This record gives sequence, structure tokens and C-alpha cells, in this order.
Amino acid sequence: MKSGYVMSRREFNRMAALGFLGLALSPYRMLSQDYSEGEIKELLKEIHEATFNPESQTLPRYDIELDGREDNGKENVTIAFGDSGRKMDILLSYYRIQDDKNAQSRLWEKTKTISTTITGDEMKIDKNEFDEREIGYLPKILEEIRKGK
Repeated sequence: MKSGYVMSRREFNRMAALGFLGLALSPYRMLSQDYSEGEIKELLKEIHEATFNPESQTLPRYDIELDGREDNGKENVTIAFGDSGRKMDILLSYYRIQDDKNAQSRLWEKTKTISTTITGDEMKIDKNEFDEREIGYLPKILEEIRKGK
């Protein structure tokens, strides 16, 4: 079996430092250049309203083509609720196709999350792992949720 790319210690240390810095600053950084924080919170509220059902025992899950790449299949969006709907997590999972002959055979690669708390009409973003491109997926996610209902 062929081994993958081997990262030098210097590259590893640089990437680790950037990762820790990104985690530390993530609640304070600008969420997207294309959307204001208010617009993002409004999209998240709309996703919450479109998917939250206090009587349902299942998590809303959607397979949506978001990134336009055919080599990884559709992305999976799962929306989890807690604290009687006052907390919402949107989990965006990426896959890669395991077998070229069978597009349904996918391996998980990574999952990114946005966690929110809703208090009355106010939406607070507790944790954001989405980058600008993924923030840009929120309107498409909302559109697909509305189509699926």
C-alpha cells in the first residue's frame, strides 16, 4: 500500500498553531464576507422553524449536493435539537466515494458543526466550525429543507 504525504515537523507545528488559533478565535471572527452576522442568524432561525417538531423523535437528515463535486457524492446535513428546542446543532458531514462502480459506497471524511441557542427571538451562535464557503451553503440547505417538507 502506498503511503500518503508525510508532513515535516515545521509544517505540522505551523498547522497545529493555526488550528489552535482558529479554535480560540472562532466565536469572535467574522462569519462570512458575503453574509452579515444578522443575516446568518436569520437563516439559522428559518432553518430552526422549518425543521423543529417537538413531537418528533427523529433527527431531520438531508442528503444535499452542496459542493458540486461528483467524486464525493452528496453531503449529509443533520439537525439536532436539545433543551426542548432551545438548542440547535447543524452538522454538515462530508464523504468520499469508496468504490467508483458504486456511488452509494461512501466513507465519512469529516463533520463540521454550528451550535446555537435560541432565547425568545434571539439567536446566539455558541460554536461555529463552518468556513465562509459552508456559511454560503445555508440558503441552499434551507431551500432543500423547504422542498422536502
